[in-house]
Amino acid sequence: METNVQSTDNHQLIEIPMEFKVACFISKIEVAEALQIFINHVIFYDTLSKEYIEGYSEASGIHETYVQSKGLAPAPARGLTGCNELFVRSLSDVIKLTKDKKNTAEAKRKKSRPIVKTIFKAMKRVHTPSLTIYLDEVATIHLSEDFCLMCEIQNIYPKECLEYFMNSISLADAHARRDLQGAADLPLSLFMKIGSGFGRDPQTKVKLSDIEIDFFAAMNEKLLELRRVRSVEQRTTILREFYRSYYLNMNH
Repeated sequence: METNVQSTDNHQLIEIPMEFKVACFISKIEVAEALQIFINHVIFYDTLSKEYIEGYSEASGIHETYVQSKGLAPAPARGLTGCNELFVRSLSDVIKLTKDKKNTAEAKRKKSRPIVKTIFKAMKRVHTPSLTIYLDEVATIHLSEDFCLMCEIQNIYPKECLEYFMNSISLADAHARRDLQGAADLPLSLFMKIGSGFGRDPQTKVKLSDIEIDFFAAMNEKLLELRRVRSVEQRTTILREFYRSYYLNMNH
């Protein structure tokens, strides 16, 4: 489950897929902001709760979904070696919180934070030595204690989970399938919520330039045209090229 690394720094270098850049650009959100919102909503409590909470349930399930996608058998968490008893007690405490019917999910999530902090301080952080990841020379994202704990439990580096999330996002594919029945996967479902404002500053006002207004009008026309195309793959290919061309023209 672990990636091969050449140094203690290289394992956190993130590769941002073009389709994710395009999706963020069209959704008027910075790549770093989208990733930070994902990270901020990965909560250990929510991985154990059976209650659905918008955004939290999707984000908190992505680590496990990634591990399942790799088809690897569970292995002892290397980062928790030496504090297994503490972790088992903490796990029991959080499970008790999930069964509490009196408090809200927000209140129970808040109560789980000191428990997570205790584990965080005790664990070795084999896969999460640094809390800061640089996307480039300027943009950074900050790993939360809950996110780090989930990485250590699953024996994966943040890079793996973040790249899985980004590689799961294709607006072209999502839009090509939007008239078809079927639930979106967790990464795409979360991203679409972020694109609709979830986790973002409600005071932020999105302003569209004339070029952007023209693009969205053209996009709607294109989506209407593509209803005649029966092949989802063909629709996706056409939309991918259309979105990519717009992105490149706006970022040349």
